Amino acid sequence: MIAMVVVLGVLAACTDGDARGGSTTVPERGFTPASEPGALQGPGTEIAEGIHVQPGSTLVGSAFPVVDPFEDAPAPSGWQAVIAVQGDPVEVWDAYAAELGIEDDASAADACVVARPARPQDGIAANLRFLTEPAMGGEISLKCVARFGTLTASLAHGAVGCVEPDVPDDPCELRSGSALYLRSAPDGPRSSSADEYLGTDPLRSERIHAGLDADPEGPVIPPDLQGTGPSHLPGEGERIDDGIDDFLEVGDRDAPVAILPDGAESLIAPALLIDCSSGLVAVVSLPEEPADAVTVFAAQDPQGATEARTGRLGDGSWATRFFDTVGGYKLQLTAVTGADAGSSYVLATECGD
Repeated sequence: MIAMVVVLGVLAACTDGDARGGSTTVPERGFTPASEPGALQGPGTEIAEGIHVQPGSTLVGSAFPVVDPFEDAPAPSGWQAVIAVQGDPVEVWDAYAAELGIEDDASAADACVVARPARPQDGIAANLRFLTEPAMGGEISLKCVARFGTLTASLAHGAVGCVEPDVPDDPCELRSGSALYLRSAPDGPRSSSADEYLGTDPLRSERIHAGLDADPEGPVIPPDLQGTGPSHLPGEGERIDDGIDDFLEVGDRDAPVAILPDGAESLIAPALLIDCSSGLVAVVSLPEEPADAVTVFAAQDPQGATEARTGRLGDGSWATRFFDTVGGYKLQLTAVTGADAGSSYVLATECGD
């Protein structure tokens, strides 16, 4: 399955992030907004206490609780949210960094890298750049990550996963999207045990090891993304991940847990967003109550599935369920009451060990 792989999983240390410049917008064909009216909530919407949706972006569905699905009587330990980014992703990232109080350490210049397609034999430095460096040819993605203690933020803009199109043993086409994942909880998936982690750390480390400039200064040069392909909202009977996640296999390839059931509607193009192996994020709506929504994905319960855990959340309710997938990867479905009676928003996340 190896041809040219999209470098999206790299993450940042500190540079001088005061300079700003340029403007990047998502190409019209490169981002598809939610298809359900009212599923996107605009600037000013409260995500969590003191945290609001910023200009150029919208909250997808709702904020979701973070719940341990293995506890017998779990209670939410934090919150998580998926944000659709319609504006300049650099400006949107900086706006959320300010809203979250991390702008001094995690501006876009500090937390983001730009990538072009990379072959496995190439080093990180050959295919990534800091935002304060000149553009490379063939750029296809912007990836930003910041983690400070219990807070994690990750943004993917442009190519959101999968290998190069037309690889014989992998039919996935390169997909586009522009989304931000926010999580505030004591425990969560991590690619590093460090309490503080930024999106340029791997690139910085390789530059230092090679004796190259690991702290480039200058104005921000936004990515000039080329050839990222169209985005797609999976529908009924299609894989919830649109085929971008090679590890989303629960039992049979067509296991119901990976397939959108009748009445399901994707609200945003799925993406590999979370700071972990795989890192799938997808959000869908279902005409089911939360407790039913997290079970309808698995009409035939696969091995390794937990029972549905449920609870109350404001005027509505939440439910969550956990599944083992191939290679030790973990899929969790978390549902909350939707905008309409008897409906739910469902967040699907998957991470590796």
